Amino acid sequence: MINKKIKFLLTGGAGYIGTQMSHLLNDLGHQVSIIDDLSNGTQKYLPKNIKFYKGNYGNKNLVKKVINENKPDLVIHLAGNIIQYESYEKPLLYYENNLINAFNFFRTCIECKIKNFVISSTAAIYGNTKNKTIREIDLNNPYSPYSRTKLSIEWLLEDLSNSEKINYIFLRYFNVAGADMQIRCGQLGKKSTHIVKIIVEYIQKKRNEISIFGNNFQTYDGTCIRDYIHVHDLVDAHLKASIYLLKNKKNEVFNLGSGRGYSVIEVIKKAEDIFNKKIKIKFTNRRNGDSARLVANISKAKKQLIWYPKYSDIANILKTACLWEEKIKNSRDKE
Repeated sequence: MINKKIKFLLTGGAGYIGTQMSHLLNDLGHQVSIIDDLSNGTQKYLPKNIKFYKGNYGNKNLVKKVINENKPDLVIHLAGNIIQYESYEKPLLYYENNLINAFNFFRTCIECKIKNFVISSTAAIYGNTKNKTIREIDLNNPYSPYSRTKLSIEWLLEDLSNSEKINYIFLRYFNVAGADMQIRCGQLGKKSTHIVKIIVEYIQKKRNEISIFGNNFQTYDGTCIRDYIHVHDLVDAHLKASIYLLKNKKNEVFNLGSGRGYSVIEVIKKAEDIFNKKIKIKFTNRRNGDSARLVANISKAKKQLIWYPKYSDIANILKTACLWEEKIKNSRDKE
């Protein structure tokens, strides 16, 4: 076990996951520096004593400056565009921001002798699968521009590892949701796409109904099934992966989920029970890129990282998300 305080560099550290990551690392006394252009994030909810650099993570001069000033032990790469159906409409944006900028960033890191990388990846690279749960060794079959950029980053790091002797861990996220357990941060965004965020917006009277994209999937109720992981469990896995990588210098890939799937209808019914409120729904067409079922097999992460999702019960996810939504609503009402 590594007992020393670790110096982290986070790309995209002002986003939903990055802000939660920053709070966890800061709470534990680690040093955090962040590069973020604030296109999808905000400094407002970050810890006050982290080092923040506004700019694009593909900017060579900026990255060199950050590395020289902070000398990070490890990079956690979170930056990028993440809306799968949007990537069909804007593939150039996704390839530029997710892949070209990543290429430039990693090249600069290598020039600056950075050797350790924990990479945000996605379950979307598995594509449509009929497996009850998905293992890390299962076939990769990405079909959206978004998921293809994420798999391309994995390939890039694999090749760089062979030539440049760097170390990496890929973390393939399933559906991340919920808010900080102390309600310091959570999901933002003017155009919500995540079902949990949409549900709590409805509960807070920001929506009149909820659209369900497709009711003809090959599932038990016709709506797609997803594995929901609480954001606190997700960032805890990042920390454990970072410690594992620094200790073992061993390249790995891990699924991050709860290991249980819920259909969209099940999540909505659970919310109705928790908040004692009937939710008005409307079925509409499927979105590009949506798989019928994505549920993680997380046995590898449990065994090797000694990690377990403690907060990923769907009720806890919904409750913390709703508390956060209420907090930002009240904050805006006071402005």
